[in-house]
Amino acid sequence: MPPTDRGIVAVRRNADGTTTIDVCAEVRHGVPVGTFARHVRIPTELVRIEVAMEQAGDLRFTGGVVEVVPDGSGSVHIRPLSGGGELS
Repeated sequence: MPPTDRGIVAVRRNADGTTTIDVCAEVRHGVPVGTFARHVRIPTELVRIEVAMEQAGDLRFTGGVVEVVPDGSGSVHIRPLSGGGELS
């Protein structure tokens, strides 16, 4: 099973048609802060966003902690926490 990152997620589309996904502690003034995982150069059509996102300039981000899971076929899923519990 691929690794799962959990945190606030910031998504930025790049000029080359790819997307960068930062998993971080927070987004402050439209900037990811405390990034601890990054998924880079993901083709935008392979990014699967399954949660509500907020907008700050060209950055989209989650309002709370979510999971980021690559599925092994190139897609990256941004989804609610599984199990419905608190992040521990």
